[in-house]
Amino acid sequence: SPLRVRCIELHSYSRGGGLLEAAHRDNGSVLTLSALLSAPGREHAGGEFVTYAEGAPVLHSAQGRGDALLFHSERLHNVCTVTRGVRRALVVELWAQAENGSDRFK
Repeated sequence: SPLRVRCIELHSYSRGGGLLEAAHRDNGSVLTLSALLSAPGREHAGGEFVTYAEGAPVLHSAQGRGDALLFHSERLHNVCTVTRGVRRALVVELWAQAENGSDRFK
């Protein structure tokens, strides 16, 4: 079946923040796109995106502003701790169900 937008989110992590939840994955979605909006080295330090292959971490530190990763949503992933500034990313999750028109924060 066709993929539809499940959610679109702006993720912002300031110094000391990150996505550090062990075994994090985007349950229920099929594909996730994470596009980096801030410039590493200029706007933030740290905050590298991490996926896992056969249990071992794969660090995606070569990302620059505007670069994106598209991955299977069930793949484990994290964002390392930001050590300076603010890391911003646009995240879009796609799923095989009806398009989601609700605001989950309301």
